[in-house]
Amino acid sequence: MEQFVDWLNSIIWSQYLVYLCLATGLFYSLLTRFLQVRHMKEMIKQMFQGKSSEAGISSFQALSLALSGRVGTGNIAGVATAIAYGGPGAVFWMWLIAFVGAGSAFVEAALAQVYKTKQDGQFRGGPAYYIEKGLKMKWYADCLLLLRCWRPGCCCRVCKPTALPREWKTRLASVRRLQESELPFF
Repeated sequence: MEQFVDWLNSIIWSQYLVYLCLATGLFYSLLTRFLQVRHMKEMIKQMFQGKSSEAGISSFQALSLALSGRVGTGNIAGVATAIAYGGPGAVFWMWLIAFVGAGSAFVEAALAQVYKTKQDGQFRGGPAYYIEKGLKMKWYADCLLLLRCWRPGCCCRVCKPTALPREWKTRLASVRRLQESELPFF
């Protein structure tokens, strides 16, 4: 088992995955003609208008939810570690990576908007929705939800590792409801 974990770790944390993420972000930045720069003024304007509707949340609330999903203790500790090991120059590289990553973040958000659904008068969406509806891969969306069930902070709320197999269907439904609720820990 230890050899398998070491092998998997060497793939996940390899430089190839880092280059793939960078290439993907750069690809989407080029494809959107650097939307993160062209529409900065409009983004700031929309963010602070504060208009909400009966069917959803305000732009500022959406930004807060998105940031809470992207910025966590790993990012905070990661920044401190990068500066400690790499010095002040690490900040420049983190800014560059964040800028390029904004292209892929925009595409994720756009997919969530395209494939959202309206339930009980409110909109629901997210990665599981666009995987299931866009790629037509319900099994993959369910796998994503099950994997997210073991994320730190969520394990004690929804999925216990000791759950019996007959309970998985109920637990998956619970995870789907949490995913649909757009809570910050998902």
